[in-house]
Amino acid sequence: LRRRLLNRLSRRLTRIARAMDGEDVAPPQPPKYGEVRLSLDGGSLGYQSQDFMKQQEQMEAAMTQFRFQRQQQQQQQQQEQLASATTEKKKEDGDDDDVVMEDVPSTSKGEP
Repeated sequence: LRRRLLNRLSRRLTRIARAMDGEDVAPPQPPKYGEVRLSLDGGSLGYQSQDFMKQQEQMEAAMTQFRFQRQQQQQQQQQEQLASATTEKKKEDGDDDDVVMEDVPSTSKGEP
């Protein structure tokens, strides 16, 4: 009983959604005796499958390009984080490392 009610509810919700999209939601007419309700042509099915395969290939190409770009962005972010971490570490270790002390010749004559 629960399954029947859930199936009925899902069919009604689908029908409502399609009606809101502007589709014809009238239930199909019951088949007459001997009437074939669904006929498939081999040629039209092949054409549809080729279109489907083209769409799948395009989607796969787009996904690989997206993954590649995402991987590049992640690598760039990691490099930036490493660069900022090393500069912060240098600052923490000591600020005197940047200053170089040179020997200044004395100007007085009495000192060597």
